[in-house]
Parts: sequence; C-alpha cells; structure tokens
Amino acid sequence: MRIIKINDEDHYVVTPAKYFFRSTMIHDVMTTGGMLVVNCRTGLLKIHRPGVQSNESKEEGIKFFFVNDQVWHILARDIDVLLIQLSDFLTEGIEGTLRCTTRPEVGVKLTANAQVENYESLVRRYYNEAMKGTK
Repeated sequence: MRIIKINDEDHYVVTPAKYFFRSTMIHDVMTTGGMLVVNCRTGLLKIHRPGVQSNESKEEGIKFFFVNDQVWHILARDIDVLLIQLSDFLTEGIEGTLRCTTRPEVGVKLTANAQVENYESLVRRYYNEAMKGTK
C-alpha cells in the first residue's frame, strides 16, 4: 500500500483492476501520468495528476447527485471522478439527472445512449457554474 501527501493530507494510491481499463477515462488517467487516490480522512476517491492544481471544492457542503426514479446517488466532487461515475451509470443503461446542492432547481438530463464525448462539456459547464464562489 502506497500513501502520498496531497495538500497536507494522506491519500492511498489505488491501482484499478484490469477490467476498469475498459473505461476510456480510467485508461486515459493511468496512461497520462495520473493516479487514482483515496483521501484517508474522508474516504473520497479522486484523480490526482502530480503538478496540476486540484479542481476539488474546498467547500465541504457542496454535493453532486445523480437522480433516477427518485433514487439519489451521491457523486464525487472531483469533476474527473464524477464523469467516470456518470459514465458507469450510462454504460449500465441507467438514465437520470445530474443535480447539486448549490443549484438544485437546475439539472442535466442524461440518457443511457449518450456517449461521454456528448455530455462531458455540458456536465463540465454545469459543474463550473455550481462551483462558482466556493473556491
């Protein structure tokens, strides 16, 4: 087990199983020098790219959700991990709406036949709007 410090906090470095390399996002992260890490204090999974400023919210209260059939799935605050989670839902044929606590009245509707490339820019724009004022 390898532990590294990021912003004075301990993080476990996680190596994904071979199966997860089918995900283009996981493959991209791992082949471009990124790594998956888990914060030892909070248990949150995020993507860490050494030398790149983290885009994770400093605001602890903001949360992102994927809502389908009245079930609310809590998502990561790190945009790259959030996109991987959404990709997993859509790959499984699960449709829903991305929502957050700072803008609950507005959401991004995602359909199961959507490809990552088709919704990624829209999700990033929604994420950036939701994060305004929290950094």
